[in-house]
Amino acid sequence: MKPLIINVIFILLLVAKAEPFLLYCPLHVPHTPLMAPSYLLDKYNWIKDEKRQKFAAMVDALDSSIGQIVETLDDEGIRDNTLILFFSDNGSNSDDGWGSNSPLRGAKSSVFEGGIRTPAFMNWPAVLPSGQKCEQVITVMDLFPTLAAVVGLETKNVKGVSP
Repeated sequence: MKPLIINVIFILLLVAKAEPFLLYCPLHVPHTPLMAPSYLLDKYNWIKDEKRQKFAAMVDALDSSIGQIVETLDDEGIRDNTLILFFSDNGSNSDDGWGSNSPLRGAKSSVFEGGIRTPAFMNWPAVLPSGQKCEQVITVMDLFPTLAAVVGLETKNVKGVSP
């Protein structure tokens, strides 16, 4: 376990039995500057392009970090009643040589799909059936009415509805 995630998990353990709680954990990878610990770079030493190697290591770090948080939720017995949201703010900057939005046109800072279409998911085992797929276009701001409804808040002067 790496120091940042140890701190996040420590905070999670402090509040895990309190209801409700919010853990906001914005992870900054993959992102420039491209940096990764040597143990992860070694794992991807078969990738010859240095930028792609660092990118792969950073994605691995992201996956591992999220996995550690989910494992802690499981260990504390609160996983089933925890809503997890995962999303990104933009596509890759394809000019940098390490990311790709293919087959989508455009990149970060553009309004083409390659700049704005990103992976996202919601997971809440006790409430949301698994395996559902949504093709609806959303933005992070669209989540507010849904999140407000989840915690029982009424919204006023807010456009949008909770499904």
